[in-house]
Amino acid sequence: MKKKVHRNNFAFTFVTLLIFALYPPSINPSLINIDKIFSNRVPDKIYPEFPHVFKLDNKDKDWIEKRLKDLTLREKCAQMVMSWSKGFNADTNTAEFKRIDKLVKESKIGGIIFFQGETASEQKMIGKLQNDSAIPLLISSDFERGLGSRIEDAVEFPYNMAVAATGNIFYAYEMGRAIANDSKALGVRQNLAPVADVNNNPLNPIINIRSFSEDKEIVSSYTIAFIAGSKNERVITTAKHFPGHGNTQVDSHLDLPVINGSRSELFQNELVPFVQSIKAGVQSIMVGHLYVPALQGQSKIPSSLSKAVVTDLLQNEINFDGLIVTDALNMNAVTKYFSVVDAAVMAVNAGSDILLMPPDDKLTISALVSAVRDGLIGEERINHSVRKILAAKRWLELQKSRVQKNIISEIDSIQNSNYKLADEIAKKSITLVKNEGNIIPVDTSSSIKVGCITLSDGLKTDKKEIFSQLTERIFKKTKSLFIDRKSTGRDYSNALRIIRGSDIIFLPVFMRLRSEKDILMLAYHEKFIKEILKSKKPVIVISLDDPYLLSVLPSAKVYLCSYGGAEVSQKAALDAVTGLINITGKLPISIPNTGYNLGFGLTTGIQ
Repeated sequence: MKKKVHRNNFAFTFVTLLIFALYPPSINPSLINIDKIFSNRVPDKIYPEFPHVFKLDNKDKDWIEKRLKDLTLREKCAQMVMSWSKGFNADTNTAEFKRIDKLVKESKIGGIIFFQGETASEQKMIGKLQNDSAIPLLISSDFERGLGSRIEDAVEFPYNMAVAATGNIFYAYEMGRAIANDSKALGVRQNLAPVADVNNNPLNPIINIRSFSEDKEIVSSYTIAFIAGSKNERVITTAKHFPGHGNTQVDSHLDLPVINGSRSELFQNELVPFVQSIKAGVQSIMVGHLYVPALQGQSKIPSSLSKAVVTDLLQNEINFDGLIVTDALNMNAVTKYFSVVDAAVMAVNAGSDILLMPPDDKLTISALVSAVRDGLIGEERINHSVRKILAAKRWLELQKSRVQKNIISEIDSIQNSNYKLADEIAKKSITLVKNEGNIIPVDTSSSIKVGCITLSDGLKTDKKEIFSQLTERIFKKTKSLFIDRKSTGRDYSNALRIIRGSDIIFLPVFMRLRSEKDILMLAYHEKFIKEILKSKKPVIVISLDDPYLLSVLPSAKVYLCSYGGAEVSQKAALDAVTGLINITGKLPISIPNTGYNLGFGLTTGIQ
């Protein structure tokens, strides 16, 4: 029977959350300095232009002013550019290393964002590039879910929505601290996380489970906790995507999303986590490529290029004086409508300090230099951003760690600890929404025949086969099949044959909703799922991605959510199905057209 539940009363401020009586054993509440987080910002009488989010003494400020004075105009403009690197290979003979090293030595860029790779090669590459840079580089990555979300041989944490599903705010703090500790050892000192977007549109194609919740208070609390944990390890966090990327059905990687709602509505919802993060001392904010009519009027440009959003709202009205980073400037929301030159000049005039991943680094630097010389940008405007960038680098004490030691063994030790935390979060996050007939838990001692059909709206990968492989280890009479967007009629026929010969069906699903009427997959997939659900066999639908999937599969009698396909989440989902762990997770969102609302979740194994 479907049930509606009232919204859980989540605490709105971090202070309230910090005095909860029950702390997980692994957390030391004394590490969270409440006074520091909520301290009043006192104007600095000697150096009034320095950002207050970075605590600096006069020696630090003298260092910054000296460096700023010594830089040429071109070098100052270059400090505002953050290029990218795949980070796969640290061999100095590779084209990848030569490209980025040339940007460091000759163009003197201010920072690099790393993507894929593995720990040893990336650590070596960062060390070499830091040694080649006249001014320490600000090294960034978007470790939303830990190093494992980007690096092959590292631990991947569950998605943010899974963390919120645990109902335990301190997991966000612990995850932020663990990720910061890990990334610092690697040499990455700015994490382009956490996602502070309120996912108030179930059809959002790009935020979804990257958000903590549809509820502004939950998002605010968990975001602040993540920031506090990271700051404790002296790593810069970056709340994103200002002013809020949740209420849209458009992916800004592909086009320019429109965020509707009045100014009052935005301040009461989307902007709340960002305002709270600023009060809690977040040191960096990423501005998304969004069009927000209530804030921008009729000027249909990305908010990252809008002075009304970046300067008037973020800096002047909300009083943020930390680092402001654009979202990647090579995304279609920008490149479809603006040239490299125009985007660079507009972003700086809007108020951004770091231009992330411009399509052409050298052209971007030259565009800024020319704009200053032509009077389109004031040099003091450039100085303002460079001063903030240098302040961040000084606060991080990058000058003390230019030559990195080999820290692979240190990272391995951290990774072991991180895996335990990630596994614990995953187990506590699993949410059972429907369990008609009490199918879960499934008895593993019997010799039942299991049909495990994995469905994906993308392509088959090793990671997406984890659940079926684990199932085969536990149930000896298991037949598995993978169905993806390239599957043929024969694949579907084989799947139906497996189903007919099985006693119970496991249906792990990797899919995202994209519109009210369909799923981003071949129409055969949806038809196939519904055909399976009509069978008389017990079918367990395990959502390993989008929890909203149930809204288009209302006939599912058993429905379980893991909020993502991280290895620990897939393992936890199977442990929950087989009764190895108690199920205690609660929905951080409401599933449309089902009656299953925020806070709902069945429990198993609880006496």
